[in-house]
Amino acid sequence: MDVREQTYHVAVTSGENGTMAIRVNGRIAAQPLAANESQRVFRVGGAVYKMSRLEGGRLSLELRETAPMAVPTVMAGGESMAASLRARRMVWAFIAVAVVAPFIWYVTTTTYSKTARRRVETVLAGMTTTPDPATLGMWARNTHHLADIRELSWASDNFDRWRREKDLYHKITTWRVLNVDKVKGAQVQTASVDVEIDGRKLRILVPEGRPLTWAE
Repeated sequence: MDVREQTYHVAVTSGENGTMAIRVNGRIAAQPLAANESQRVFRVGGAVYKMSRLEGGRLSLELRETAPMAVPTVMAGGESMAASLRARRMVWAFIAVAVVAPFIWYVTTTTYSKTARRRVETVLAGMTTTPDPATLGMWARNTHHLADIRELSWASDNFDRWRREKDLYHKITTWRVLNVDKVKGAQVQTASVDVEIDGRKLRILVPEGRPLTWAE
């Protein structure tokens, strides 16, 4: 596709458990599309696009927001300089309305329940193989990169302890998220995620910025 006279190559690759990675010019452009998700919003050269999963495995790519106008070059001379500065202000105002505002809207409408769901999905997907540092980071505090080897060691020990609590200290075979609810009255923003792992129905508590725990 072409965005402001520059060509971009958008590709989709399939991963484990039905996930789909969206790449722009070979680089990951957004959070992988999980098997139970139908769409993902991402940016290409300043423009905003939406990738949708349709029936029969087909994909649809839709333009949501066009790329912002290019900032004009500064002209010589005092009067020309002032006119150029005014033009720059107008361009940045346009950017605020056309790009920043939709982005803020998208962030605010992405609820914590969706964040918690994606976090649990990432952790469970990692449990189907040997958990890597990204899986440990998502379990510990919703990050793909822990601070240092000390935090990684702590996360590994406690993640193993968490798995043993439900006799899951092994590679799981099947899993799915059944339901997600906000927990009222929690000290930090928390979601309750009902899952089914290898035929067992369990409930995971997902506090913001803290390790996952099992609900009794």
